Amino acid sequence: MINDSWRRRKLTAIAVVFSTIVPSATNAQDPANKLQRPQAQAMRVQQVSPELEKVLVNWEKQSGKIEKLEGSHQRFVYDPTFLVEKRAKGYFYYEAPDKGRIDLEPVPINPNEVSRKKDPNTGEVYKITPDRPEKWVCDGKNITLVEIASKTYEKIPIPPEKQGHNIMEGPLPFLFGMPAEQAKMRYKLTLEANQPNRIQIKAEPLWPVDAQNYKEAQIILNPANYLPTAVKLTAPGGNQETVYVFSSLEVNKKTNPLKFWEEKDPFNPKLAGFKQLQQKVQNAAVPLMPSVIGQPGQQAQANMQKLGFKVTFLRGPAADRPDLVFVVKEQNPPPKSPVKPGQTVTLTLYDEMKTAAADGQ
Repeated sequence: MINDSWRRRKLTAIAVVFSTIVPSATNAQDPANKLQRPQAQAMRVQQVSPELEKVLVNWEKQSGKIEKLEGSHQRFVYDPTFLVEKRAKGYFYYEAPDKGRIDLEPVPINPNEVSRKKDPNTGEVYKITPDRPEKWVCDGKNITLVEIASKTYEKIPIPPEKQGHNIMEGPLPFLFGMPAEQAKMRYKLTLEANQPNRIQIKAEPLWPVDAQNYKEAQIILNPANYLPTAVKLTAPGGNQETVYVFSSLEVNKKTNPLKFWEEKDPFNPKLAGFKQLQQKVQNAAVPLMPSVIGQPGQQAQANMQKLGFKVTFLRGPAADRPDLVFVVKEQNPPPKSPVKPGQTVTLTLYDEMKTAAADGQ
């Protein structure tokens, strides 16, 4: 179908829409590194109910008819650390088997508009702000991440063995309508709603490579055509959320999308006047350090140990909110640095909050 998916932020690579097409979860990682398939999990297959099995099979069949898919979307990023709701809107375009593009632009905010999101502990309402403009383009061989404000872009090559239909091994393959058997092997799936006007599936990653990108995904499908109407991604730390809402979807449209009319080829964007940022690590075979910043300490330790790292802890500054206590503030080596097998990762955690008595001493 589509894919939220390869971006530097969670959905993340062309992330939520094609894999980022987003992310946008928010850990800066090399999308090529995210494509590495953990062979140790290959035979893990979930037993699902007949009802869910039927939904997965129908979804696979309907997705198999899609050669092109395009439409509009809105993106909402909820940041609990700063109590901010970021909004963007745009247009996406997918072409089978492995091409995709998403354009994002800030949404103007009405000064009187109030966010529906509140801090569960304090009741403080989130502040709504426009998100930054950007583009994600995947031409099947490279992923191009374009930052409009800084007029820069990065081009990341996709390993030859991951090109073509192997895009299913990307961060968000369920947006492409992953084959039912693969979906059951890769995710713990829960059918949360199966109604005439709405199907909702929760997908929890079973493979560590997916768990680096999101803790869980909620996918809402239209039962009439099994196209997505919304996707919500929860970050590995369980706090930040990214929501995509899709509309005006068109399947197998014969003409090029009007939104890209100024460019003859939507997968070859105009980049005159933009500066290319050189990747420090060009070889896709060299893995990069994932980010666990923002994750609870024990969860971050488990995630790192699954990847073969040793973990040590340092005590950081006192947390100023209860939900930050023992959460990773910093890590060393930092995210996106080259990985050495078996190396030690040092995690600095927010310490316990200071009590009123301690403040008075």
